[in-house]
Amino acid sequence: METAVAFEYCNPRSLLDAADISSSYVRISDRAITWHLYFGDGQLIYASNTADPFERLERYLRSLADIVPGITKEVRNDMRSRFGNEADYRSQENATGLCSDYGALSWAVSELYVDSITAGTLASKITAEVMESYIQLPEANYQVERRSLTNLPVFCRLNLGPFLQRVEERLKVWHSLRPHLLSPYQRPYLASKSMALTRLKERRVKQLSKLLVGFNFRQLGTIVGQDELLFAQRLYPLMADRIILLRPPLSPFDKLPYPSSNGQSNSNTTREVSYQDPFEPEHDEPEHTAIQIGPLASAEPSEDTLGIDSTTTATWRLACVDPGEILVNAISPLIADAEIAIEQHQDPTQALSAFTNNPPDLVFLQAHMPVVDGYELCTLMRKSPLLKNTPIILVTSKKGLFDGARIKMAGATDTLASPYSAKDLLALIFRHLSS
Repeated sequence: METAVAFEYCNPRSLLDAADISSSYVRISDRAITWHLYFGDGQLIYASNTADPFERLERYLRSLADIVPGITKEVRNDMRSRFGNEADYRSQENATGLCSDYGALSWAVSELYVDSITAGTLASKITAEVMESYIQLPEANYQVERRSLTNLPVFCRLNLGPFLQRVEERLKVWHSLRPHLLSPYQRPYLASKSMALTRLKERRVKQLSKLLVGFNFRQLGTIVGQDELLFAQRLYPLMADRIILLRPPLSPFDKLPYPSSNGQSNSNTTREVSYQDPFEPEHDEPEHTAIQIGPLASAEPSEDTLGIDSTTTATWRLACVDPGEILVNAISPLIADAEIAIEQHQDPTQALSAFTNNPPDLVFLQAHMPVVDGYELCTLMRKSPLLKNTPIILVTSKKGLFDGARIKMAGATDTLASPYSAKDLLALIFRHLSS
């Protein structure tokens, strides 16, 4: 396996136009994001980047849940434990040339969780999302690595010309949503329920309040079962009227380039993106492109155009068992004004009694507590028929085989390592409340 690494001042798009069919892998890095491009016979086979690749893979697996029944939560957790730690996977990547999510997809096929046709669908969807950001990278200095790989798993083959044309057409639609929407990784929230009630029925307002709890547009598309661009278009009138406001992307998505009004990248990937007020008027606001997949600003949002499942109305209940109230203080600002009720329990014994009588939808447990620790409480919860399927997140600062064994024996659904970020918390809430 031949490898060539160099620092180059280049336009990343030119690396696609001049892709050497003998160099089946190109890795391009700046100080924030690394991009992985895989080629075969002059065609694009797979593309990924290091902006939380497992969030992206899990999202697409869930969007295909009806045709991939074998990919359960347990299997996804197994995939994440095997491939999700980027640092642990780096040595395998160096040996095989496969980035972590590509390796995970290949493993899922080899273990017969996913058939090769479905894997091709997943690979093409992931590649399309990644390339929406990649082709907006500015001309700059990058570290570029080229390798010739053998025995590369191939699930799809994308002809670069037609494929990139479709990606660019899609970007034109994203561009048309400016100045109110700058990035598909922005996080909409309902700013005014009273104003929303003048446009939508009460049950729709409740549904939006439940949905817009800190998830970005790509995640929301998975939850409502729609293309995220279509869903963004359907919310556009509410964004234009400031009924829905947007929070900036969480890290690492804030490191990705975002569309500008003239279709050129507005981001230097070597520095953090600075977001302006998304409702500040611009003189150069573009006209809407003719490439449309749903109603735009002229459309009145209605029950039909929003496309939200009318049965989704209940408020989620999230419980934190933490004597120090650290968890509830970290989570509360992330889901402010959302239809998520947060319960704080300082006493583990009282929490168990409360949960048995009225099970919450998601529980965060501090692993290390006096008297009854999180492992013991989790074990006791699993003994209750009402709590055996409740998602339980154990929050611990310890790592290692012993801790991992205790977590597995206790029956925890997932773990959260401290110190943790807002992205880590929202990822877990998305993973377990939206499924």
